[in-house]
Amino acid sequence: MKRNFVLLATMAVASLMVSCQKEEGTQNTQKLITRTVTLEEGEWQEDATRTIYEPDAGVKFTGAEVMSIYYADHNAQTKKMFKIDPKKKQGKNITSSITINKDGTYTVVHPEISGATAYDYYFMLGGSQTNLNGTGTSAAVKLEKFQQPGENSFDPTYDFLAGCPILNVAKQTEAITVQKFKRISAPLKVVTATNADKVILATLSFTQKVDNKNALAGNAFLHLSDVYNDITVNSYGADNFSNTVTAFYPNATNVVNQTKNIWYTVYPASIKEGNVVMTLMTPTKTLTRMVPVTKALNIVQGQLNEIHFNMAGTDVTEVASVYQDFTQLQITDVNTGNPVGLVASDGQTYQWTFTKDCSIHDGKNTVYANSLGSLKGTRQIWPKALSMPATTSKITFPDFGKPISKIRIYVAPTDQDNLMKGTTGDKGIIEITDPTKFNDFSSDEITNSRPGRIVGIAFEFAPAA
Repeated sequence: MKRNFVLLATMAVASLMVSCQKEEGTQNTQKLITRTVTLEEGEWQEDATRTIYEPDAGVKFTGAEVMSIYYADHNAQTKKMFKIDPKKKQGKNITSSITINKDGTYTVVHPEISGATAYDYYFMLGGSQTNLNGTGTSAAVKLEKFQQPGENSFDPTYDFLAGCPILNVAKQTEAITVQKFKRISAPLKVVTATNADKVILATLSFTQKVDNKNALAGNAFLHLSDVYNDITVNSYGADNFSNTVTAFYPNATNVVNQTKNIWYTVYPASIKEGNVVMTLMTPTKTLTRMVPVTKALNIVQGQLNEIHFNMAGTDVTEVASVYQDFTQLQITDVNTGNPVGLVASDGQTYQWTFTKDCSIHDGKNTVYANSLGSLKGTRQIWPKALSMPATTSKITFPDFGKPISKIRIYVAPTDQDNLMKGTTGDKGIIEITDPTKFNDFSSDEITNSRPGRIVGIAFEFAPAA
C-alpha cells in the first residue's frame, strides 16, 4: 500500500500549471546526492486515479500527484534555491531525478552545490511541476480562470500544497520526512438555487478592481520561507490576474432538487466593494444575476469557503442562447474549408465554416512523474480545444435564424490571456457585442501573437419583438 496522508480539511487537492524554465547557478553536476523522501501519515488507495474530495471523508491523494522539490545551500549568505529536475541527463548519466517508489516514498537525486555541507529542502505537491522565479526565491504558480470541477469536488489541477521545509540536512543523510503539508489556495463552493435542469458553464465574477496583491486567479508567486507558517502567495504576475473564474461541464451537469453546487479553486482574497455576478449557461438559455457586495467577503486560505446564490429569483436576467462545444470534436470536423454541420447544445445542427488551418488541439500535457514511478508520459489536463494558429485563421458563424445580441468565446487555459481588441481580457472570455462582428471571428482580432484555443462559443439572442 502506498504511503500518503489525508488532509484535515473539507476539499480536494490539485496543482499548478506553469511553463518550464532552467535554473541557473554554480553546481557540481559530477557529484550527486541521493535521498529518500517520505510523506508523513495515512495511506492511499492502490486503484485510485486522481486527487478527490469525498463528503464526510475529507481530502485524499490518490497517486496521480506530482512532487516539486527545491534545494539550497543551508549556509549560503544569500540563499538561492534550485529545482530538482524530474529527469535530467548528462550524456547517458542521470544527474537529477524524482521517482515514486512502490511503497509510496520518493527517491530524489540532485547535483551537489559546490562547497555546501548541508542543505535546505522545500516541497510543492499537486498534479504538475511548479518552477522557480528567476532569482530562485519563490515558486511561480498558475491558477487558471477556466476550470473543470467534478460533481462533488473542484478541479484538482488548480489546487496546490506547500510542505513543511526540512532545513540543515547533512550531505550524508539518506532519508528525510515531510511532516505536513498545507493548502495555499482557497476552495470555494457556490451553492446555487436554480430552476434550470442542466448547467454547461458557470461564471463567478467580482467587479472589484484586481491588483497584484488581491486576485482570485492568474499567475502568482509563492514565497518559500524557512518558516512553514510564512509560506504563502506574496504577489501576482504583472497584468495576468483576475477576479473571474468559470466552471466548465463538457457534458452538461445535472441540477438536483433545484440546487447546483459549483466548485472553484481560487487564491485567498478579500472582496470589499463592487458587485458579484453569477452567470449560468444552460443548453438553451443564459441566466445572469448581479448582487452588490455590502460587506467584506473574505475567501480564506486552506479551508472550505461557501457562499449561496439564488438564481431563481425575479431579479435574474434570462435570455435565449445556444452553446457550441469544441471539446468533443475531431480535427477532421473543422479543417475541410467547407461548411460542416455541428450539433449545438439545443440539439440542433448548424452550419459552420472553418479555414483549413484550424484544428482541434488534443489538450495533453507531459507528466514528469506519477504514482507508478514513470518519468514521462501524457495526461489530459486541458480539454480539447479549437486551435486558430495563424492570423489568417477564421471561423464563419452559422445563421441561427434569429438576431444575435452577444457572443462569448471561451478560451482554453493555455491561451486565455489572448484578448479581443478593445475588450477587457481578464476573464478568460472574449465578449463580442458589436453587431458588425456577429458573422465571423478571425485570429487577427486577437492582440496576442500566440494561437487561440477555443473551448466553445455561446450565442445569446435578442428577445422577440
